[in-house]
Amino acid sequence: MDGLLGAVEQLADQGSHELAADIILTLLLKDHNPRDWTSSTALRAGQAAYLLALHLVQVGSTRPADALLRCLGCTLRLADAVLIHKTGPPLQTRSKQSLSLGAWVLPAALPEGLFRQLREVFSPEAPFWQQTGYNDPDHPFFSFLYELGDPAHTAVEAAIHCCKECLSRCGHDMSRVEVAEWWAHKRAATDAHQLHFDLDETRIGSGSAKYKLRHPAYSTVLYLSDCGGPTVVLNQTASSAPAQDAWLCWPRENQLLCFPGNFLHGVIPGMPPEQDAGGQRITLVVVFWEAKLRPQPGAPGSGPMRALPGASSARSFLGHVGSDERGAQRQIHRSEWKAAQHVKRPWKDLTAETGQEQSRGPAAARGAMQPQIPLPPLRFFLLSPEEISDIYQPQYQRQAL
Repeated sequence: MDGLLGAVEQLADQGSHELAADIILTLLLKDHNPRDWTSSTALRAGQAAYLLALHLVQVGSTRPADALLRCLGCTLRLADAVLIHKTGPPLQTRSKQSLSLGAWVLPAALPEGLFRQLREVFSPEAPFWQQTGYNDPDHPFFSFLYELGDPAHTAVEAAIHCCKECLSRCGHDMSRVEVAEWWAHKRAATDAHQLHFDLDETRIGSGSAKYKLRHPAYSTVLYLSDCGGPTVVLNQTASSAPAQDAWLCWPRENQLLCFPGNFLHGVIPGMPPEQDAGGQRITLVVVFWEAKLRPQPGAPGSGPMRALPGASSARSFLGHVGSDERGAQRQIHRSEWKAAQHVKRPWKDLTAETGQEQSRGPAAARGAMQPQIPLPPLRFFLLSPEEISDIYQPQYQRQAL
């Protein structure tokens, strides 16, 4: 079986994705019983099938992709309008709709001098990535807390104040926001980021007695490069049904994306020409909390909500800002905020089988396949409409709501 999976992976690497999908679909349905596979083989098969389906959807071969997904037990997937993208369309004219109801974009958010400094702080070879352990693939998620009442000593802190002011000037009530949490990402243009919620990561693993899902008031993404796939934001919360609306935002330098802090979001993998660019998708994420949060114990980079070192020399890799730059703020008018590209019905129902898809029999196999084939946690394809709620809202909590 491992030899056959190796052949499937080789065919995919060579660009023969539909042939690879046909082979793995045959393996799953006819030739082999997943109950007899080792856990490592099942994991490998699930990842190969999942990534094949994702690629096939993105290049428009949706029929074989959907057949493969049904075989894996999936009942929903992100719609073609979300997964099949080329280049970002012009930003839409701002409507009278409240900025709190969707995803909104502000071009040229930071003063040019501050943006250039921030881009240098997070350049692909900058000390930040090494000093925080980001380059280690096994390193845990980490973030930093910044009290908004404190003066800005670094480029990152100055940028946070600018982002807060940008939100204030577009009508958001920032009067109750006390603290910002921030982190940065550096990924290849072809990489994806799973669908997830921004939340208080310090409460994860604390046990059912202390667990309570808590989100920031607002989430923002500042793009520091132009390459990679779009951010997708869905109006789906941890306790709601699958979203009926979504928004897409493509990376553009010095562009700020803002959306409600309890909305599901992620990154769609880049497609040509993004895949051929070879660049890095670099972002600074800043979320604004109304809750009274305090830094967690531990070294910077060791986990969520850490404090930065007190000594200015230890913060030097974040870029020192002088008094002139500290209060720099571009004059922003509310009309400069634009709506991100809107997508209606961002989930596709895979349970409506017709014609050739039904004759291939994945529906009969679905119930048997689901428990044996672990799937990557990207959540672009779901086993059930409740899958995301079940991850973030444990059953005991949802019953209490």
